Amino acid sequence: MAGLLRAGSTLVSTNYATDPDALAARDILGVNLGNRPTAETLTTLAELAATGELRVRIDAEVPLADAPAIVAKARAGHATGKTVIVP
Repeated sequence: MAGLLRAGSTLVSTNYATDPDALAARDILGVNLGNRPTAETLTTLAELAATGELRVRIDAEVPLADAPAIVAKARAGHATGKTVIVP
């Protein structure tokens, strides 16, 4: 994807696939964005969800057998929220 960007662009990767130094040589800002939550952070998020202050949009609740199809839908850009796999 980086080859499609022009100078002055920004590339953000959520799987640490960006080489910021190589991109900087092309005048592109490269950012690796990650999340390493602590137990304290997860507890806070759970509390916010429980009180309704944090809302998560659920796109689908599917059994494990249907998971491959729903993952394909999400990868194609057609998901509108999170997917919950249920027993």
